Amino acid sequence: MSLDRARASGRHLASKLEKMIDVLVELLPDEAPQQARQIATGAIATMVGSIVLSRAVGAGKLSDRILDAGRRTAGGRIRKPRRRAIKAMRCGQIIT
Repeated sequence: MSLDRARASGRHLASKLEKMIDVLVELLPDEAPQQARQIATGAIATMVGSIVLSRAVGAGKLSDRILDAGRRTAGGRIRKPRRRAIKAMRCGQIIT
C-alpha cells in the first residue's frame, strides 16, 4: 500500500511541477516554446536547489548568499509579470 501512495504522490508532484513550469513559460513570450520550457525548468530546479542548500548550511551569511545567488540566476531570463497577468494566472485565464 505504501508503494502505491508513493507513486500517487510522485504523480501529483509531477503534475504540480508541470503547472509551475507552464506559468513560467508564459513569462517568456519572446522565446521559442522548447527554449522557454528549458529555461523555466532550469529556473525551478535552481530555486529548489538553492532552498535545499541554504537550509543544509543553516542560518547565516552563507545561507543568505546561496538564496541570493539562486534568486538572481533563476530570475535572470524571466520577466517580472504585470500585476494583471499574475491575477489572470491564478484564475487560470490566458493573457494575450
